Amino acid sequence: MKSAKIVLAVIVILCIGMSAFSQASGGTVIPPIAKGGVSYKFVDLGGLYGTDATRAVGVNNAGEVVVNSWARDGSPRCTTVVRMWIGRPFVSRKLAPVAGMTNSYANDINASGVVVGNSTNYSTGGHATVATLWTATGNPVVLAKTQSDAMCVNDRGQVVVWAESGSYVLDTVTRRTARLQNFGDSVWGFAINGRGQVAGVTALMGEYGPKFYPTTWSSYGFVTLIGDETGQMTGLNNAGIGCGLVNTDLSPMPVVWFGQYSFPLFIPQGYEGGSAEAISNAGTAVGSVNNETGDSRACFWGITFGFFPAPSGMNSYATGVNDGGMVIGDVFTDGPDTSHAVAWVPTGRK
Repeated sequence: MKSAKIVLAVIVILCIGMSAFSQASGGTVIPPIAKGGVSYKFVDLGGLYGTDATRAVGVNNAGEVVVNSWARDGSPRCTTVVRMWIGRPFVSRKLAPVAGMTNSYANDINASGVVVGNSTNYSTGGHATVATLWTATGNPVVLAKTQSDAMCVNDRGQVVVWAESGSYVLDTVTRRTARLQNFGDSVWGFAINGRGQVAGVTALMGEYGPKFYPTTWSSYGFVTLIGDETGQMTGLNNAGIGCGLVNTDLSPMPVVWFGQYSFPLFIPQGYEGGSAEAISNAGTAVGSVNNETGDSRACFWGITFGFFPAPSGMNSYATGVNDGGMVIGDVFTDGPDTSHAVAWVPTGRK
């Protein structure tokens, strides 16, 4: 099995490395990447210039996108769920914080429309947060009473919760928990697949501060991988293929993991690094690449490599992808305080 995974990984990496890449010129539709490729339409999900900013943080296979907004001072304003209708977005529901809290902030959404994140109280000055789940109808439910955050959720209703006492998986159906095994100083889970496997990082304190190592856990919370290189694993599909970044002497580099083996993803000429943020069950990874001046462009890796379109002069990041190929992220000009949530919607194959 392990050798088969290696062969598959090599084939994928060769396809990525040999493929030509296409560059958007500021229009709303990128040309097909290759024969049989997909065209993408750029859709603004309602990000605001000026006082507020928004970011898309999760998308499900129904095309629902969860969007956070915040003020210029960094304080979260509210969370909304946006749906696509005839190619245009509309707000289907707003997610209020739990009682006693002032703000909501989401991290993920599953196929049933369940959203997870946290409720925050900015009026206390201490920014107290509690892990929160919002039902498909928008009702907030407290998942943990201590300082905590709900990081991600799968379609089975399993939620990865970070708490001061440690990270764990909570099954919201059976109410059973499985603590994520910790061989370091602390651990965080960033993604959970349909099999209950978790991807994230283990922090180990070094001489000059913590170092973070890509980590995966089994459905029972047992560590199955701690990488040899520092970095982070932010995506994990149902086949167990992970994605993220590893740190190098020059720049963080986007990678995919097949079991315990990591493979670098293609970097186009003129760029020096990047990160793969999420990966679909079809094996398409999305993220961004950056040049030496720090400018970033949203992109994808699969059978081919390609850029997503964005308005001219804007930095762009892809943060999520569903199994239908719809991609979410954000764009900005003057830093994250001016960002707004966007989607790249497939318009057809040619």
